[in-house]
Amino acid sequence: MALKTGELGIKLIEEFEQINDGDNSRIGFQPKLDCSGIFTAGIGHAIVDPITKKFITIDTPGGYTRACELYKDLSIEEVEKLFQKDLKKYENFVRDNLKIELKQNEFDALVSHVFNCGISETLFGLINKYPHYIKSIRDFWLNHYIKSDGIIRNGLIRRRKSEYELFLNGKLNFFENE
Repeated sequence: MALKTGELGIKLIEEFEQINDGDNSRIGFQPKLDCSGIFTAGIGHAIVDPITKKFITIDTPGGYTRACELYKDLSIEEVEKLFQKDLKKYENFVRDNLKIELKQNEFDALVSHVFNCGISETLFGLINKYPHYIKSIRDFWLNHYIKSDGIIRNGLIRRRKSEYELFLNGKLNFFENE
């Protein structure tokens, strides 16, 4: 039976993605701009325009208006449904790109990583080729994907540390900013 994201993985993703609300003055959840300049909806769902097949960003003409047309005033039920759909997609990415058996904690950590960064061919290649060579995996995991828009972000450093802690030790730890 294929692994699905467990409770710790979901808590990890929700901690860092959080429910977005771009307009607290309105009922429901509206799109919000993330630190990379991409509009997101619900729990970290990056909004892609179905016509252009591109992310809707701060540089997209009429970006916020278009994002709101696609994801207008979501209810908590709609947010959860969108999150579950995203989880399934990212779980499939992890399954499709790994050639080794995973423990639940390892799977959960990788789903969180892919949810945030997309597939890292290098990270997945290291895990597939050297599943027991923890140092190379650790160094890559903790030192890459910590920048957004060219800037090192404390939140991304914390997330990578939290993911790696879950991957290695099966423990959930939300590291404080250093």
